[in-house]
Amino acid sequence: TIDGSDFRGTVVILIDGAPCTGVTVNASFTSINCFTPPSPSGIGPKDVVVNSTGSGSVTQTAGFTYNPTPTIIAIVPDQGPVAGGNVVTIDGNGFRDTVNVSIDNVPCTSVTPNVTGSSMTMIVPASTSGEGPKLVGIESDRHGMSFFANAYTYRNTPTFLAVNPNNGPLAGGQAITVTGTNFFGTVEVRIDGALCTNVTVTAAGDQIDCITPASPSGTGTKNVVVNASAAGSVTAVNAYTYNVAPSIVSVVPDNGPLGGGTPIVITGTNFQNAVTVFVGGNPCTGVTVNPSATQVDCVTPASTSGIGAKVLTVTSSTHGSVNLIAGFTYNATPTIVSLNPAEGPLAGGNTFLITGTDFRGTLGVPI
Repeated sequence: TIDGSDFRGTVVILIDGAPCTGVTVNASFTSINCFTPPSPSGIGPKDVVVNSTGSGSVTQTAGFTYNPTPTIIAIVPDQGPVAGGNVVTIDGNGFRDTVNVSIDNVPCTSVTPNVTGSSMTMIVPASTSGEGPKLVGIESDRHGMSFFANAYTYRNTPTFLAVNPNNGPLAGGQAITVTGTNFFGTVEVRIDGALCTNVTVTAAGDQIDCITPASPSGTGTKNVVVNASAAGSVTAVNAYTYNVAPSIVSVVPDNGPLGGGTPIVITGTNFQNAVTVFVGGNPCTGVTVNPSATQVDCVTPASTSGIGAKVLTVTSSTHGSVNLIAGFTYNATPTIVSLNPAEGPLAGGNTFLITGTDFRGTLGVPI
């Protein structure tokens, strides 16, 4: 719209030397409406010339500015679920006044440009043509329209194949692998509602490795939920089981020499899969477990912290650990104070008395 006076007779409007189209003048000859032509010389301010057969000509220097078409620097995130509904931010230029954005020719909603026209947020529509990279179109009242091929990618909803291993200790801390498809974007894994830690995802989006959390609700089977910001969520019902922790009923014998080497038998429950035994923080050797997972046999290590009662720990790779406080006692090495008598016949057979300390357990006295 051009406002002024004396726009009489036949009126021609030139912008940058090119004629406008659809020229109409109001009855009072004070306002002109028309459509701008393409710019012959590119962007920037241009002269506007009004030629009126009834009143002559007038020029408005730099009266109209041709703006550059919209450009995209980045779309964050540049991928999302086929169901749409996620919020994205487009950074670039030329996003002023009324702006319309489409993805795969479907309009986005809630398009909100910032005051400088350099950034805008919007809600992505659902895809009408499935997954894959799509065309993004931007139309601005002041800057025109631009199209950007393959600028945004729709991802199918994730699928779940397996969790391996699919069971572990109540306290968590177990490394697991989740396999499936479409694990794209920012990915989180929840078991029984609790977040796994140390989450890593393959570039192909088909495998997640993470560490299980402690169970919030005790033992039993639990749901595994994968949330992928670029693809959506999938729930695997009862896909992971938290196991009952091991228990110790007895340790026989429950004491032995400081130098280790004592065969011991530990009875209890849930000594499943790979089992380790530690006494006083040191590993036992020769660990074997019976088929019913109720008995562990092993040989004690040497003590590195002197004599006395030590914590005995049994750990199952799938059931966790149990500590038995004072589960095994390291005894002091025997000492001899005196022998009475200290001599006797070559043929032996005489009785003598040995006094000292720590003469425990089954004793042998070779001479």
